[in-house]
Amino acid sequence: MEQRRKRGFHEIGTIPLADGALFFRAVAEIDELPERAVKDFQTLLRRRAWVDAERRMGGGRIVFVGDVLLRLGYVHDAIRAYELASAPPPPEVKERLAMALVYAEILRRAEPEEISRAASRADDLAPTNPLPQLLAALGPTLSCPPEIKILRLLAPPPLVSFSVQAVLH
Repeated sequence: MEQRRKRGFHEIGTIPLADGALFFRAVAEIDELPERAVKDFQTLLRRRAWVDAERRMGGGRIVFVGDVLLRLGYVHDAIRAYELASAPPPPEVKERLAMALVYAEILRRAEPEEISRAASRADDLAPTNPLPQLLAALGPTLSCPPEIKILRLLAPPPLVSFSVQAVLH
């Protein structure tokens, strides 16, 4: 039974899909095949037509993609997703972007001055959110490896509360 399920996931992954179907396949694969889900999300972010269509609908799916990429450790892709979500971005997206910018500097083990610059940019984006500043203050002290997912503890709640079941129905 397990082999059949794995074979099914593999077969589904080889089918070229249109934008909407690719999004839903990636959502379905987040838990089982996160690497393929990331690849599908990255593909969607490169498809200008999908990004433009989603922006016209409010950008919620793009923000969801950013949230997933951030939680899976693909910080730069998450930043790109948040930047693509809408122009100008709403405060909730600015808060996510602010956290991701600081987190990216910490993950690359930047010097304190660079983390401070990212924190200043984060403060410009989300001046009422203290979490980027807290993360920036803890970052150099923690000297955490990329495997530690600090944002799982500090991440703001999702802008669009998607559950896999709700998205698939």
